[in-house]
Amino acid sequence: MQHMKDDDFLKVRIKLTAMYTLIAGVMAGGYSLLLYQLLLADFRDSIQDKIYAIDPRVVNSIVNRTSDILFNRILIIDAVILFAVICISFVWAKRTLRPIRENMLKQKRFIADASHELRTPVAVMVSGLEVALRNKSLTVADAKETLEDTLTEMRELSKLSNHLLDLSRYDADLH
Repeated sequence: MQHMKDDDFLKVRIKLTAMYTLIAGVMAGGYSLLLYQLLLADFRDSIQDKIYAIDPRVVNSIVNRTSDILFNRILIIDAVILFAVICISFVWAKRTLRPIRENMLKQKRFIADASHELRTPVAVMVSGLEVALRNKSLTVADAKETLEDTLTEMRELSKLSNHLLDLSRYDADLH
C-alpha cells in the first residue's frame, strides 16, 4: 500500500477546494442570474408603468444602462464571494483531510513496528537453522533441540500475528 506524501495531500486538497468552489460558484452564479433577470424585469416594468411621457428609446437607454451597472455589481459581488469560498474551502479541505492523514501516519508507524517485531523472531529462527545445518557434527539430539527452539519461536510468532489480527479487528470495530 503506497502512502500519500505531502504533495499528494496538497493535490487532493486543491481538488477538494476546486470541487467546493465549483459547487458554490454554480449556486451563487445561478442565484445571481435569477436575481439579475428578476430585478431587471421588475425595473423595466416599473419604468414603463410609471413614466408615460418618456420616449421608449430613452426608457430602453435607461434600462440598458441599469442592466450594465447591475450586471457589473453582481459580477463583482460574485467574484468576492468566490474568492472567499476559495479561501474557506482550502481551510475546510485541510480539516477534512487531517484525520485521514493522521490515520495514515499511524498505520505507517504500526506497519513499521509490526515489521520490526516480526523480523526479529524470523531472524532468530533462520540463524538457528543455518547454524545447525552448517554443523558437520550435528547429532539427532542437537537437531531436535534446534527444531524445538524453532518451534517455540514459531509459536511466539503465531501469537504475535494473532495479537496483530486482534488489534486490527478492535480498531475496525472502533470505526
